[in-house]
Amino acid sequence: MAISIIRGRLSLFQYPQGINLHKIFYTPERQYLAYGQTGIRGEAASGFPTVFKYGLPTWRANWGMNQNDRQLTTFLKIARHTDDTTLVKRAGDPAILAWKDQQLDRFFELGGLTTKQGRQFLVNLEKDFSDRHLSLGGAADLLIATIFLASVMEGDNDHGTKN
Repeated sequence: MAISIIRGRLSLFQYPQGINLHKIFYTPERQYLAYGQTGIRGEAASGFPTVFKYGLPTWRANWGMNQNDRQLTTFLKIARHTDDTTLVKRAGDPAILAWKDQQLDRFFELGGLTTKQGRQFLVNLEKDFSDRHLSLGGAADLLIATIFLASVMEGDNDHGTKN
């Protein structure tokens, strides 16, 4: 027997012998079954709470930053509050989420992009992510949703940033 997700519900199915369930389930479904993580689908089904609780407030609070810093600050705030399934997939272990949270807490404690220490910490963190082939793809998706919603809600054609 195997567990499957149909329309958001767990069901038991008898699959014929020789069926490779790894090929049947998409990565997000396997992660849900293994770790209980809903990923971007869960975020969408819940009405994008991370975007509204962290993304948009951070975006608005950093209106005067240049576009790159504003997007990066918002991205990192979203990443701090997201159980990013892309990161878990790349790391192969959900324990990476606690490590990621500790790193981002430290980045913000150092003053984020507004301080030399924060910027240097981020350079080192980016190198660590790159060396380990880690990615915050889920947080990136939520950043795009944040920027889109900010533009729609505020009629903000230039994204409210300095170039």
